[in-house]
Amino acid sequence: MKIGNPHYRGDQVPLPVEVLELICHFIKETHNATSQSTLAACTLVSKSWCSVYNRHLYEKPIIIPSAFENFTRTICTGVTAKAKRVRLEEFVKHLDLRGLAYESSKSLTARLIGRTSQSLEFFAAPAITFGISSLAPLSKASRLRILDLSQDGYRLSLNRILNSINHLEYLTDLKLPPDAAGDGSQCKFPQGCWPRHLKHLQLPLKMCKHIGWWDELFESLPATLQTLLIPECYSYIPFWAFKDLRGFASSIKHLEIGKPSTDIEVLALRHVISRFPAITSLTLPVTISLEDEDNIENLPMSPSNGGLVEVLNLARPLVPLGFGFNGSPIVKTDLLRTMVSYFPSLQRVNVPNESIKPADEEEMARLSEVLEARAPIDKIHSAGIFTYAEDPSR
Repeated sequence: MKIGNPHYRGDQVPLPVEVLELICHFIKETHNATSQSTLAACTLVSKSWCSVYNRHLYEKPIIIPSAFENFTRTICTGVTAKAKRVRLEEFVKHLDLRGLAYESSKSLTARLIGRTSQSLEFFAAPAITFGISSLAPLSKASRLRILDLSQDGYRLSLNRILNSINHLEYLTDLKLPPDAAGDGSQCKFPQGCWPRHLKHLQLPLKMCKHIGWWDELFESLPATLQTLLIPECYSYIPFWAFKDLRGFASSIKHLEIGKPSTDIEVLALRHVISRFPAITSLTLPVTISLEDEDNIENLPMSPSNGGLVEVLNLARPLVPLGFGFNGSPIVKTDLLRTMVSYFPSLQRVNVPNESIKPADEEEMARLSEVLEARAPIDKIHSAGIFTYAEDPSR
């Protein structure tokens, strides 16, 4: 690139690497297809630009179906190929394949993981083409921090998955396949079966109904675990086993439970809450129905039974339901009154902005004042009932 006098005809004066990095960070402020195309164009300016921008281009690639073939051809080159010398796979830290469902053998996914395993920090599996062959290279991804296998059912047992990844020192976030638990009969949770620094865990869609399964699970969870997610539930029936459990998940601060597959199921909230004595934040679907709603607010409360909950998020269903006011599910004022009474430390409720009827705004304002009155002076500005456009819990 030439700088200074536009009529200069001498040798090109290269920009300092620091300037190239500043330009790159400006481009990357918006991570989308346009910024990625701009980064790709920058690699064609000169060798010095290419050496700087290649790293940023491949660090967090946006892989769309039309570009997938070129990406795999570049990363999974043959041993003797000329492109192998560049070792572009060593730049890849973030590999998100959730938007893909490619027709190929499962070995292609395994090869991608294998080539990027030394630098990979985030991996989200594609639909269908992830299997046993991918677990071996995944186990070598020593820098992996986030692993998302929730896109599809891969017919992999939970124990097989955990045996492959439980030694990964940096893994903090894990989303399991929806079918990983099976019927629970083959699942065992020995001590040390989870990654030792795990902080956020998403359980399978289908959970076991056996009391022993849950007791073993709670006992095995690492002390570092803070968030437990069940964003989609096949059924609420397994939660009824909680009333007879011996164990507690004492490290969990945030619990998220999603919508069941049918609208007629009710959640035994008091039994669920009793197993998580330390939670301060709870996320439930906006369409939630509680067991014995009329009487639940009269139950005695204690810190071990939801008394520490300060934030309640009422989340949109992951799949639009197409009913209610303006085509959206409605927040029931009876539900909010119950929650405000049931959780004595509750200070904030987040609800979707399209889920409040104009006729309920007065009651919402009254409940919001109750929540504000509970908050300490330094938290009054964040207390009350708030509406959101984008789900704050995700």
